[in-house]
Amino acid sequence: MKRIIIILGILALCSTSFAQSSAQNEQQGKQKKGFPVIVDLVQLEDENENMILEIFNMPSDSLNRYYLDVGMLGFGDEIVQLYFDPAHALYLPLGNTLEQAQNVLNEMKGLFSTEPGTYMFKDGCLAFGFPSSKLEPVKITYHKELLGKSLEFSVEREGYIRATYVSKSNLGSILTSLKLYRKMHPREK
Repeated sequence: MKRIIIILGILALCSTSFAQSSAQNEQQGKQKKGFPVIVDLVQLEDENENMILEIFNMPSDSLNRYYLDVGMLGFGDEIVQLYFDPAHALYLPLGNTLEQAQNVLNEMKGLFSTEPGTYMFKDGCLAFGFPSSKLEPVKITYHKELLGKSLEFSVEREGYIRATYVSKSNLGSILTSLKLYRKMHPREK
């Protein structure tokens, strides 16, 4: 019986010291090397519960860093895209405030009021798991199809194209969700 009480006491002390060290690290703003802290703000999923679009915050150096994740990219050319790389995704920086993030999304949405084929360039990164500091130009092109309108997000590398498409309704939904998030969290910059 004494052994059980001693073991429980040791476990209680270990858990208390672990909780205190975790709280101290959190208060000091230190984070362990490796994976960054990612705070999901808004997600848009399809009927199969696959993530289509996501806006998240990846704070660093006491600054918010908001990103748009447009999901995995296909591999191919201007006509055919094959989707076989579920690990890499395209991330576009949206700024350090929610207002900047909303403005960037509004700028993208503005392409829908132009002629099909109109494009703009934004910096982004095609990375595994989470954004990296290695940015490259991402071409965002407005396409009008028979059944709807979409934006193509593409990265050209060594003669081939990595691309994905976001419909006008999905971009509008994620923008509306971000506006609602801002209203619900007025203190968050």
